[in-house]
Amino acid sequence: MAAQNPPLTNFAICSAISHIQNMSALDAAYAEAVVAGVVNTQDAARGRLESFSKGTAAKVKPQ
Repeated sequence: MAAQNPPLTNFAICSAISHIQNMSALDAAYAEAVVAGVVNTQDAARGRLESFSKGTAAKVKPQ
């Protein structure tokens, strides 16, 4: 499923995860908010978030 994410989303999340574990809780919360802002402002992400909030998103099924 991650392969369907926009490249910037995957980069931001992977980069953040590797650094957040070494931060104080306050700094980690701030970093998470910044990454969420970057990720959620992309057109593809906004569309998926809207689908999720409306209950029309595709269901994820184990393979």
